[in-house]
Amino acid sequence: MLSKSFISVTNLFLDAPLIKETRQNHALEHATLHLLAGRVGKLRMAGHSNPRGFILVGNDTATTPVVEKAVRDAITQLRQGKRELALHPNCGTNLLTSAGMVAASLWFYIQLLQARRKVNWADFSTFVLIGLVALVLSRPLGMWLQRHVTTKADLENLTLLSVKTIRLDLLGRRIALHFVSTVG
Repeated sequence: MLSKSFISVTNLFLDAPLIKETRQNHALEHATLHLLAGRVGKLRMAGHSNPRGFILVGNDTATTPVVEKAVRDAITQLRQGKRELALHPNCGTNLLTSAGMVAASLWFYIQLLQARRKVNWADFSTFVLIGLVALVLSRPLGMWLQRHVTTKADLENLTLLSVKTIRLDLLGRRIALHFVSTVG
């Protein structure tokens, strides 16, 4: 079990200025994406959060007023206790956790094989199995990391300042960049 002092120091770090705001905006970004997914057909978007807000990048299906309403509704719903909106299955936290766990487990297995100095086909199937087990186990860990480290569903006094949109043609595709500014 983790010591109380370790947890206290970790919480101090996670609630430090700039980090806390980024975590809150990350939660708001996820909640906004959840709401937009239910309101906009064929939505394909990704986001990136920072202490001053977040950016949504994706196909050109959501208008600025629709995004602004989704952000306002996401703030309301998070404040009403709908904390599950802060978690998203396609979050980069999950992707990095999966990649890290698979890479680390396979690296350790390779180290074991090198110590033995003889590799056979059974080792290859074990290699694949270890990678798959790490991938399966990484999913709940990624969601745990989102819940406790990379997002903060308690928005406190975080408020929306503005939503500005830029529409571009990129390689023959229309994309939109929605810049969501917050303060808090």
